[in-house]
Amino acid sequence: MISIGQAYPSISYLMVDQSDNITRMYPQALLKQYTYLQPQPKWNEYDIIAQFNSELDWHFINSPDTINSYQLDFLINTVHELIHGLGLMTSWTDDLYQYFSPYIGKENKYITPHLLDSDIDDIFGDTDNIPQTFLGFVEFPFDKLIYFKTNIDVISLDCLYPFTNITRQLNKFSDESTLFADPDEMAHAWSVSEEIIHASYMYDVSTTESEVVAVVDNEPLVWLESSIKPFLTGSSLCHFDQSMYLNSSEYLMIYLLNQGIDLHQLEIQYPEGPIGPKLLNILAAIGYNISEGFSINANIKTLRPSLEYWTPSFKISSSEADTLPSHTLNNGNAHNPHNTPSMAGHPSTCITLYTFSFLLFLVLYTI
Repeated sequence: MISIGQAYPSISYLMVDQSDNITRMYPQALLKQYTYLQPQPKWNEYDIIAQFNSELDWHFINSPDTINSYQLDFLINTVHELIHGLGLMTSWTDDLYQYFSPYIGKENKYITPHLLDSDIDDIFGDTDNIPQTFLGFVEFPFDKLIYFKTNIDVISLDCLYPFTNITRQLNKFSDESTLFADPDEMAHAWSVSEEIIHASYMYDVSTTESEVVAVVDNEPLVWLESSIKPFLTGSSLCHFDQSMYLNSSEYLMIYLLNQGIDLHQLEIQYPEGPIGPKLLNILAAIGYNISEGFSINANIKTLRPSLEYWTPSFKISSSEADTLPSHTLNNGNAHNPHNTPSMAGHPSTCITLYTFSFLLFLVLYTI
């Protein structure tokens, strides 16, 4: 398994979507589109951090030679990763399952959105005796668009159910006034809750082919990758369905990118460029304004709900209360639910990522 790259926002801000009262993590690049926000954040210098495996045989756009069958096109992979950094990512992950497993076992797999805290690794790392408070699960803006089928034989909005409604259900696990003595007590409370049943069902949904779709403007738009089993954080749900879109104008956001073909060759077949019409609709639906220069932007509508900064409703601890940011998740990667890598020949996982040396790019996205 060879990891080729990853990208993630340098920082994400906790915002409450006033249209559905759900807390979501807005990448800096996306939140910059909301020019009315007051106060304006002190933006990081860079919006996106991207990493690429320097040990792979890359083909670069200025190479005098044509791409070989074993090479990867660097430009295609760079654009792919930047799309993730702009916000095509999901907070649904098996992180909580992995963290709770030492306490309650690994019998029933489940996925949840990102658990809201300053750092989940700090909660479940070496803090066995530290009291824990459940602050709820939070989404990314893209999660608002994700639905799953409730009827395998019918594809219509009436037979699709939003992931966000499951997030609401999971957030009933506990309230902010409940203090668990330690992670063990919290994990065991979770293991006997109704919410773990919903989370287990979402694992099954997200590992069944052709079950999950992105819905824009009340219409099923693009099927998402749900064929990978076991669920793979960073590949499942945050890519377009491999089998449906490999040979289509939406090729950019499948999770297994082809070797031996470069962007120039693909543009001969798909002259509109690597960002297909469905992907443009997705980017507009999470809040980006699409330039009139795109020839395929007809009927694309930018959707921007009213946002307010999230603030905790109670004092989390006497030591943190005065320093905890009320509206930001600081220090970038430490506060993002996961990275979104791509793979050469295999689905990606962050675990393999650090066995290689990497080129590090800090990417500035300007609006």
